[in-house]
Amino acid sequence: MISIRVIGGLGNQLFQLAAAMYLRDVIGIPVMLDTQFYRNEHSTMDPRSLEIDQLPHGFRLTRGRGNSTRIGALPRVLHRRVVTRGARVLLFNDIVAEVRETNASDETSRALIELSTHEPPFFQSAFIPQRTSTAMRALLETRIPLAFTADSDQPYVGVHSRLGDYLNDRWRNTLGPTDPASLLELGRQLAKKHGDLPIRVFTDSPEVFRRLCPESTVGSYELSAAVSPWDALTEMARSHAFVMSNSTLSWWAAFIATTYRDDPTEVLMPHPWMSRPGTWDELLPLPEWTRFERSLLSDSVDLSEFER
Repeated sequence: MISIRVIGGLGNQLFQLAAAMYLRDVIGIPVMLDTQFYRNEHSTMDPRSLEIDQLPHGFRLTRGRGNSTRIGALPRVLHRRVVTRGARVLLFNDIVAEVRETNASDETSRALIELSTHEPPFFQSAFIPQRTSTAMRALLETRIPLAFTADSDQPYVGVHSRLGDYLNDRWRNTLGPTDPASLLELGRQLAKKHGDLPIRVFTDSPEVFRRLCPESTVGSYELSAAVSPWDALTEMARSHAFVMSNSTLSWWAAFIATTYRDDPTEVLMPHPWMSRPGTWDELLPLPEWTRFERSLLSDSVDLSEFER
């Protein structure tokens, strides 16, 4: 059995679920999703919940038992374990080394080599979602059917601004919040290009966004009333054109809109994805997306009022 430790919000969970489906199919053994991450509070991030509430056939959930019996499909795969219950424990790097030494060329061997090639971890790339696109569509279309149709009655340009825990010191230094005003400027350019469409903003921090972007200085926009991450994912995916943030939820909205829609959405993707350029910038983009140089929110912005 393969056990995958699920962490993070909906966007990360979808990456991990896609990885689980891929590993299940190419290795050919059952997959367990370990949900113990959601039993604890995490001081450096906003509260998270397990959102993948409709699992494919054959998947099971476990609350986990410490650090035993797990493979990290999302952290560095060479440091995690594939566990075969009963007979023996197989280390992932030993499996890969054996495959390389024997020059094995079957599908499973090729998949194992591919999974061990990339840094950052392979779950933060377009590789797995593209190879599981049919299975992921079947799952997502059941859960959020409206995401697969354009909002033709009242089309809008979507702008996603991830703030929230990106504003704390740890994530500010690694991921970094994008300046919301720069995102709105891109949204205005897309809105004009597509016939002066209205702009709909998706953000986890509406009050902070309003204070940083008063309409008197940035122009008119509407804040999405989406309540759940699934609702936000649906609305973002239905955008006529879309400005991404450096967020996995944003990535999945763009992926759905580009891959599954009959009328693909024009997508602008931030570069670099992290505060500084890295391998993510080569693994995450789809060819159809247009990159923009993102402007980080200035360190001089006083956020103490928002934190209270």
